[in-house]
Amino acid sequence: MRCASNTRGVMRVALGETETDWYRVLQVDPDADLEVITAAYYQLASRSHPDVDPSPRATARMRELNAAWAVLRNPERRAAYDRRRAGAGLGGRVARGRSKMRLELPSSGVLDFADPGLKRGADQVCLGIVNEGTAPLVGRVAGAPGWLSIWPAQFVVAPGQRVPLAVHLHRERIPYPSNGGATLRLLTSEGERVVPVAARYDPTGHAKAVFVVLMVLAIALAVSLQQLALVPSIW
Repeated sequence: MRCASNTRGVMRVALGETETDWYRVLQVDPDADLEVITAAYYQLASRSHPDVDPSPRATARMRELNAAWAVLRNPERRAAYDRRRAGAGLGGRVARGRSKMRLELPSSGVLDFADPGLKRGADQVCLGIVNEGTAPLVGRVAGAPGWLSIWPAQFVVAPGQRVPLAVHLHRERIPYPSNGGATLRLLTSEGERVVPVAARYDPTGHAKAVFVVLMVLAIALAVSLQQLALVPSIW
């Protein structure tokens, strides 16, 4: 799934010149710290990278994102840009209002790998993050146990948009013989949200699978020994 992000802005500065509003390009507030700006850049760039979208439109978008990143990640260039921006009368916030996060979860509120409505594969579920507010929602995933992997781990959700998080289960990493139970912490620009995760693990089924593999190996070994016994000796 893809969330369109075509929000751009141009500001008028002194002497009748125009300059792109780099904060609008990266969909962040002018007061955002470097961590937020970095997360926004990588999230947006991942959608317009030539390896993902080779179209001319995406190439132009990527060029614009790189230009914004070059200015806003450098403290001196950003300070000079902010002074020009203030002189143009655009010293306020890019987006008025606040973000409002809604998680696409079942009524139980648990991200359950056994739920067919969430599954996107044998060991993958999808967690949708929707921004119903009027300002960008910036966040990251924290606290994931070693038997889970999440992509993207950092996200920016524009107002009215949705970003899906792919949560992959590594069953072989679940501590034997217990079931997998954990929580994901979503640290966002509007606060923290905790999502319970459940992954049922059947140690009996695991033992059966190991037993079948051992039986196959034993049969193969027995057949090999029988064939060797039928080979006439050359001595």
